[in-house]
Amino acid sequence: MSSDNQFPSVMVIDDDATFVAWVGKWLASKESVRFIGSGLSIAETRDEVAHLRPDVLLLDFKIPGEGVLAYIRELQTTCATTRVVVHTGALDREVLQSSLTAGAAGVLGKDVSPGELLLCVERAGKGHMVFSDSARRIILDIGR
Repeated sequence: MSSDNQFPSVMVIDDDATFVAWVGKWLASKESVRFIGSGLSIAETRDEVAHLRPDVLLLDFKIPGEGVLAYIRELQTTCATTRVVVHTGALDREVLQSSLTAGAAGVLGKDVSPGELLLCVERAGKGHMVFSDSARRIILDIGR
């Protein structure tokens, strides 16, 4: 978590402009996090992420033409303190496993409620692994 503020800083990258606008506005209205930026692609946002070094990066898993898993691995060295939380509307076992193997600090289905999203961002900012209910169900299925 950022040492200059008690609340985690958050950025969002998603190719869905409506989602980015809604989540950005919603997170900016919350006192428990600091929304510091967003973008519609990794290419557009890479320099800003490197400069701002958010505590939490909420990253869409399916951005057309973007190497999401490679970017998560890249961030492990370029922004080692940034905790990447992958979110996706197509959550399955492969997405979950590949995201975690690449170094993600959590995985969320886009079916998360606003309250669950906020809780996950707060917890990720405190150094915890985070999973939506839908991701936890997949984890339980893997263990069977």
